[in-house]
Amino acid sequence: KGKALQEERIKAHTQRFNYIYKKWKAHVKFFKHLSKESSEPLSEGLLNDIFGEVKGLCADIQRVYEDLRKLSTPDQETRRRVDLCVEISNFILSKASRHLEGQAQEEDQVWPEAGSFWSTSKSESESITSVMKSATSEHSKTSSVKRQEAAADAAASQAVLKVLKEQEREQLELQRLEAEAKKR
Repeated sequence: KGKALQEERIKAHTQRFNYIYKKWKAHVKFFKHLSKESSEPLSEGLLNDIFGEVKGLCADIQRVYEDLRKLSTPDQETRRRVDLCVEISNFILSKASRHLEGQAQEEDQVWPEAGSFWSTSKSESESITSVMKSATSEHSKTSSVKRQEAAADAAASQAVLKVLKEQEREQLELQRLEAEAKKR
């Protein structure tokens, strides 16, 4: 019974590891695609999103891997995936942070060699497309919200300006009336 419970836990951790790894891999491929295909520099918001996602998912992968190690010795493929995750994530994080700090991008910076990692199956390309649409949608939502906030701020500023002009006009009128009263 104890062994069955142990195997169940191992299976659950392995499934969790694989799920997070696939999600991380889709984000990495999306970033690589964007950085190579985009003619314009990536926006700060998008870079921050990618930075946060890659960093968070890599940390999750490492945490689940450590939990898995406590239960049993992970297979060689799992260890290879963790090493690859750390190497590629560090590369992306350093590339994104250099860009965010305004340092010049090295166009020919070589991505880490990862063998078959970069080849894409149909389901992975669908996953990458999904991540791209999600990121674009999220970025669009953020931009839309910012535009709405800016419009609201502008409207509020206009209203304040109108009130101030009205107060100034009333004050000038009051001063004029006081001056006329003194003349009498």
